[in-house]
Amino acid sequence: MKSIMAAIGWLIPSRLFYTVSQWVMLMAVARITDLATVGAYGLALGITTLVFRLLEFGMSQSANIDHNQDTSDEDYIFLRNALSVIGIIICCVTGLVVFRGQLVGLLIATMSISKAVETQTTLTYAFFRRSDRVDYMAQSLVLRGLLGALSFVGILYTTGSLIWALFGLAASWLCVAFLLDHRRLQIGFWTKSDPVSPAQIFTTYVKRLRSSHELALQLMPLAIAGAAAYGTGVIPRVMLEAYSSSDMVGIFTAIFYPLQAGSLILLSLNQVFLGPMSSALQKGKIIRGLKMFILLSALIGVSCIFGLLFIVFAGKPFLKLAYGFEYAFYDDQLLFLALAWIPRYFGSAFKAITVSLRMFKETLWSNVAMFSVTGVASIYFIPHLGLNEAIWTVSIGHITFFVISALTATLALVQARKRMRPT
Repeated sequence: MKSIMAAIGWLIPSRLFYTVSQWVMLMAVARITDLATVGAYGLALGITTLVFRLLEFGMSQSANIDHNQDTSDEDYIFLRNALSVIGIIICCVTGLVVFRGQLVGLLIATMSISKAVETQTTLTYAFFRRSDRVDYMAQSLVLRGLLGALSFVGILYTTGSLIWALFGLAASWLCVAFLLDHRRLQIGFWTKSDPVSPAQIFTTYVKRLRSSHELALQLMPLAIAGAAAYGTGVIPRVMLEAYSSSDMVGIFTAIFYPLQAGSLILLSLNQVFLGPMSSALQKGKIIRGLKMFILLSALIGVSCIFGLLFIVFAGKPFLKLAYGFEYAFYDDQLLFLALAWIPRYFGSAFKAITVSLRMFKETLWSNVAMFSVTGVASIYFIPHLGLNEAIWTVSIGHITFFVISALTATLALVQARKRMRPT
């Protein structure tokens, strides 16, 4: 328990700092540009993140709970590098062909570079967490957040160009990834290998290609689940862009991000518990694992209460201060959206049980159900689709996620108990 609290002490403040730095970038876009540009930025961010969330393949979760080293770190890295290249290609084709001649298309292509760096770093953080070096992860998060925000906001303010600002963001993250994170992995986690011949290199490459293919098939459910989870927030943006206006996409992005930021912070809390919870459950210590789940749920509940109180009493001035006067009229929608996110937060705690037991296929159903229900609800609201209707679609999807996550976690625990009983 002491190690968990120490990890929380490192990770939550650093994740909060990093999330706020990302939020500062959105606030800079809202302050320096107009609503339509914010909408283009939000739509590009949603599409690019969706592509890389799909290609993330849940590797950070798998590496974090791979206590027996069933898969080598080299296989994770090989697959991660290949998928990052594929992600950049997909985003460039989508941006420059599908959205040809539009600002959102250029933003998607440019943003893919920083997203590729981010997914690489996410895997590095999983290695840090598994080795109980959460302090390394926390320090990297703070440095990435600080340098990224300074470069993005500084370039945007001086040039007025979102494209150059995104290039600056990618450059700053690359510096942290290579000069800090990769160096720490080489020094503290990996041993240097002896020189090998070209034939040995080729043989190793072929083996790596084969094992990475097997790993990709194993993690495919996590890939689909991750994309479906993030896609739930992308569907309303796409629908608003098609059936409402770019301004509404900008408003939705502005009020959606604080709740999504809260999800990222609680995800860090979830990751802190995931390692010890998975260790306990995989060793058959069900009661100990459930105690960790109860503590995780309690911390999520306390966070939700404080968040709701803040929005109720300070929502309007908060929106005005963060984005500008025109956003302050949407404090009721911010509260509505906050309530819609609560089932998602608690559902993620149930999902941690299923992931801890390495039942990756079972985690797929809650996310796919959430994505599908959100899509159907969006189609239902199309004739009168507006901001409130978009929030309703998110709410319905998140409630579905909570119900399915609770059911799959319960079934996963029942199956785990059956396997552990002596025959």
